[in-house]
Amino acid sequence: MSRNGSGVYSLPAGYSVINGDTSDASQHTPILEDLETDMNTARPVVAGGTGSGTVAGARDNLFISGKVLSKSAGYTAVAADRAKLINGTASLTLALTAAATLGDGWFVIVKASTGNITIDPDGSETIDGAATLVIYAGQSATITCNGSAFFSSNTVAGALTSINIDGGTIDGATIGGATIATSNITVGASKTLNVSAGTLTLAANQIAGASVAIATTTTRGSVEFATDAEGTTGTSTTLVPPVATVTSMIDERLENGVGVSQTWQDVSGSRSVSTSYQNTTGRPIMVSVRGYNSTKRTLEVSTDNSTWVVVAYSADTADAWAMSAIVPNNHYYRINGTLSSLTVWAELR
Repeated sequence: MSRNGSGVYSLPAGYSVINGDTSDASQHTPILEDLETDMNTARPVVAGGTGSGTVAGARDNLFISGKVLSKSAGYTAVAADRAKLINGTASLTLALTAAATLGDGWFVIVKASTGNITIDPDGSETIDGAATLVIYAGQSATITCNGSAFFSSNTVAGALTSINIDGGTIDGATIGGATIATSNITVGASKTLNVSAGTLTLAANQIAGASVAIATTTTRGSVEFATDAEGTTGTSTTLVPPVATVTSMIDERLENGVGVSQTWQDVSGSRSVSTSYQNTTGRPIMVSVRGYNSTKRTLEVSTDNSTWVVVAYSADTADAWAMSAIVPNNHYYRINGTLSSLTVWAELR
């Protein structure tokens, strides 16, 4: 046959005749036989054919192989893997042969069916400008070579188990309508997950990590609920008490307020002047005393039955007087001074 190494067909020498020439069978029969053979042989790709007499061979030659190469351990992709789908059935590293060897236009489709697949170009070569690329479980990507470096075109099919953000942005892009089904959004060190519009909804999972901003009165961020004990003490500046704790605290304070579930009681028969008494009811009480005397007397309260604070007093007249005060729990109280007549000593307790 008269096809050269590049698959280009040329007629054999001696085929040409002009009018008046004498020709014989040896001059033209081989040419016709050669053409017959060539017409019944798979035409090379460069001549518009497939280069194969079989469907599988044609797919290989036209780089539409459709072949699946499943791998469960580390593997190095070679030139012969062009156009194949490499299916990872476990977490593994897919090394790439040197870009110059694979050539411009070489590509494979990589699917991470189970674990993550790390794409590792040869030597110092890069993929998308980085030393490696991780294809996370549930994702797939087309890896293309331009003869000196590699590039990826990511696609997503189905629900994701995780998204890893370690640079760049996801801005105005559709990720296959996928959702994060069971795992986490992982944000690389010094990187930011910014939801500028729409809603980031968290179901069973949480956002955790020391780098998560804490909410303040002026900045949105994460909050941590206090336990019942922490909420009751109220000493933390960052923990947020649950609604139930806040409600319980309010109810408790309302229930322990002066006048709530308390009644006025006349205790005149058990009280006397210049004698101290202690409020041991567990709640504040109100003391009201009315009497008559011509000298000054005071109603005093103390925390230790030693140092006294005057909270009310009567004038130095002979008129009738009345004094009252609220006495906190465990505090002491007394009427200090002379008293000729005690009209009533009543306590709200």
